[in-house]
Amino acid sequence: SSADFLARDRAVVIGRAPRRLDVMGGIPDYSGSLVLEMPLACATFVVAQAQDARRLDVLSLREGQPFRFGIDLAEITTGGAAGTPDALADRFAEDASDRWAAYVVGSVYRCLTANQVAPSHGLRLLITSDVPEGKGVSSSAALEVATMASAAASYGLDMDGASLAAACQWAENHIARAPC
Repeated sequence: SSADFLARDRAVVIGRAPRRLDVMGGIPDYSGSLVLEMPLACATFVVAQAQDARRLDVLSLREGQPFRFGIDLAEITTGGAAGTPDALADRFAEDASDRWAAYVVGSVYRCLTANQVAPSHGLRLLITSDVPEGKGVSSSAALEVATMASAAASYGLDMDGASLAAACQWAENHIARAPC
């Protein structure tokens, strides 16, 4: 359960990102054209908590079903074969049941590598969202932004909005392999 996932004696950081509606643009977003977006009330929340193990442990609560995923942060951020963007993307492309985790792992990976951070601790991420998936309201962007914002805060990184957005786009393009 989510109550057992987070440790009771550690602080948490919460990242929130709203869904957005295309007022003008839509598909041109994928070709680099300008768009006009409007945030909506629904949002994705990512609660991050540091843990001693250099692991990323994720629990996503979606439609009443818990989805769990874990990965060794030291393994993916050292620059070895397992930690290249292509190796991570291939890992998620091979297993459809874990494909959603590419957005989360890609965001944490890019947050750490773009800021040249060797993780001294790991993270537990608890994710909840009322943003509908596959409805054109940027559910993946909301997940990435909330994840990266909470990860950056957990590692004491100060990322401005433009840097965070560019890093999230990189994660979606290179790890999730979505051409946004």
